[in-house]
Amino acid sequence: MLADFYARHSQLIDQIGINALLALSLSVSLQAGQLALAQAAFMGIAAYVTAILTLTYHWPLIATILVAVLVAMLAGAALAYPVRRLRGVFLAIATIGFGEIVRVVANNLSITGGAEGMSGLPQDANTLTIYTALALVALALFGLSRTKFALAVALVSTPRGAWASTSARSVCSRSRSAARLPDSRARSTRTRRRSSRPMISGSNGWSRSSSGA
Repeated sequence: MLADFYARHSQLIDQIGINALLALSLSVSLQAGQLALAQAAFMGIAAYVTAILTLTYHWPLIATILVAVLVAMLAGAALAYPVRRLRGVFLAIATIGFGEIVRVVANNLSITGGAEGMSGLPQDANTLTIYTALALVALALFGLSRTKFALAVALVSTPRGAWASTSARSVCSRSRSAARLPDSRARSTRTRRRSSRPMISGSNGWSRSSSGA
């Protein structure tokens, strides 16, 4: 029964696994409190790179995946610079716009097959490959959540007031630590101040004025 179900819905099962990978990519930006929606564009870029290298240059699957990941990373870095100061809905609009640019460009290039897409792709990635990749990515993200990088990502979503209070506490802590340290300059300054107190005349001759005078 399961074999019959898989034979009928194998493409649907594969699409579920692929879309689950896309959903995992969204979790990183959401953990940072940022609504970035360009993941589908990066996924499309990687897919086109893989398809072109496979059909045109007959590269093996692993090599095309590595190159596709590198190209998608470069595209993400190129997008990150102009939108680095955007937050909230403005970041969402900018990243959606990037996705639309990628879609329009892909639909008007002959190398990508235009609006009809590319056909004749070999079935190198089966259901086992897709869900193995899904499990590896999920484990990698889980392991990453235990590192300092995850803390840095979480701090991106911290309100500015919390950042300010954290900075103020850090400055105060450094000031108290500096005050506890023996400072020869401070001691020499106090010595010079005592030596420069004005002399007053008394019944027993000249003497230095006291601090309470």
